[in-house]
Amino acid sequence: MKVSTTEKITLFGFHSVLTRLKSESSSIDIIFLDKNRKDKRIMSILSFANEKKVKVELVSNEKLKSLCVEKKTQGVIAFARKRVLSETLEELLQNFKTTNFEFYPTLVFLDGVTDPRNLGAIIRTADSVKVGAIVAPLNHSAPLNDLAINTACGATEFIPYIRVSNICRAIETVQNIGYQVIGMDTDGNKDVFSTDLKQSNTFIFGDEGVGLKKITKEFCDQIVKLPMYGRVESLNVSVACAISLYEDYRQKK
Repeated sequence: MKVSTTEKITLFGFHSVLTRLKSESSSIDIIFLDKNRKDKRIMSILSFANEKKVKVELVSNEKLKSLCVEKKTQGVIAFARKRVLSETLEELLQNFKTTNFEFYPTLVFLDGVTDPRNLGAIIRTADSVKVGAIVAPLNHSAPLNDLAINTACGATEFIPYIRVSNICRAIETVQNIGYQVIGMDTDGNKDVFSTDLKQSNTFIFGDEGVGLKKITKEFCDQIVKLPMYGRVESLNVSVACAISLYEDYRQKK
């Protein structure tokens, strides 16, 4: 369920603002556009805003900079009410059971990923390959803040970010309905490209510095790695996630 809250957020960039305009324009209080820009993107934002009767102000680039800490706004900023997808993990899985899937939608669990930019990038990738949800612990996890929302370029409108009190219990919950739980870590026994992914999968990614926690690994069905041939031991977690999810998607096509 999509719910608009009273909490205010600042959306910036073409994709974030246009996606919100299309999905729930009533949650936008005002849009600011660079008055010196007349390109197609800016004009399409203006057109949609007028159609949806959303207030627009044309302002200088200096004014835009004063309204948003991010410098790369692409000439568009919106003040809006934060929206959340309010399903619990149990509600999400119950909805999966009522649909006719060959496989349940792939899930991504994040165990200690605290950078909002990484969270946003992962959510953006998740939307592109039809992931069912992102799940993370209540503590020691990235917040779904302005930075994460805008990095996701609108994908937070469609991909639930579910917080759970205990990640290990959440692993058991998805295993109980038939998910294979795959821990992604550099000490995996085999690589993701030689792993059979033609089933319902949950991928778990850990903190970039220390990887998956030992106790989390113990709950996984298998530990899998990404093959790497350079001298740097690890990839950015959002990149590792993207590679794994696209391989999952490729095998199921």
